[in-house]
Amino acid sequence: MAATIWRKGHLNVNDRTAYPIEFLRPCAEAGYACVQVMLNPNHPSTSLEQVPLSYVRDIKSTGMRAWGFVWADDFQGPDALYDFVLGWRRQSLDNGCALTGFVINGEDGWEAKDQAGDAWSLKFLMRFRGNPQTAKLSLALNTYNGCGGISLPQWQARGARLYYQTFHEAQTHEWPITGGIAWAAYYGYTKKAQIKPNWGTYKNPQGQLPNRGEQIRSALEAGTKGFCAWYAEGAGDPGEHLIPLLREARAAGVCY
Repeated sequence: MAATIWRKGHLNVNDRTAYPIEFLRPCAEAGYACVQVMLNPNHPSTSLEQVPLSYVRDIKSTGMRAWGFVWADDFQGPDALYDFVLGWRRQSLDNGCALTGFVINGEDGWEAKDQAGDAWSLKFLMRFRGNPQTAKLSLALNTYNGCGGISLPQWQARGARLYYQTFHEAQTHEWPITGGIAWAAYYGYTKKAQIKPNWGTYKNPQGQLPNRGEQIRSALEAGTKGFCAWYAEGAGDPGEHLIPLLREARAAGVCY
C-alpha cells in the first residue's frame, strides 16, 4: 500500500509558544510529514496566543503540511464549528499558506456530542463534505474511548480518519491502540486501517517521558500504520523523544 500522508508521522501541537520554528525544522528533517496546530484562540484549558498566519507559513516552509486542530467544545453547535473551520481555510488560502486538512477534537468520554439527539456529527460533516471549499480536504476525528456519545459511523462514512488518543490528563500512555480499535468497532467505526494512535509525548508530573518501546509495540500488535504525536509544553527538546520516536517507529515498520 502506498505511503500516503496518513501512514506517516504527524505532530499535534498547541502553537508557537509551545512549539517554535526552531523545533519544527529538525522534525521535518527527521521525516515528520504534517503539523496539526490548535487554532482555538480562547480554549479554556490554555493561555496560548492566537495562532498567526506566519506560524502556518513557518510550518509550510519546512516542507511539512499544515492542518488545523479544532476543539469542538468551544462552539455552541456544528454550524459555528464549521464556520470557524471554513474561515481558517479561506484565510490561509488567501495568504498563500493553505491549511490542507482539519482534525476535530471531540473527547467522547464527556463531550458526548451526539447523545442529545441533534445529529451534531452529521450536521458538521454534511457541511464539510458538501462545500467545494472543504469537501476534498483531509479530515479526522480525535477522541478517546467513552460511551458512544459521538456517532463514529458518520465520520467513517465520510472518509474521516480516527485518531485514538492514548493519553489523558497527566498520563502519557494509558490505553493501547488495540483497545481503541476494539472500542471503535463496537460503536460502528470498523475500518481498522483508518484508525491511528495519537501518542502523548510530554513529561508527566514526575518528569518522565513515555516509553517509546511500549508505544511502538502497541502499534505493531494492532497492525496500524502511521501515528500522531501530541506535543505540549514541558515535553522537552524534539531530540529527546519526538525524533527518536519517529526513527524507531519507521524501523519497526509502523510508519513510513
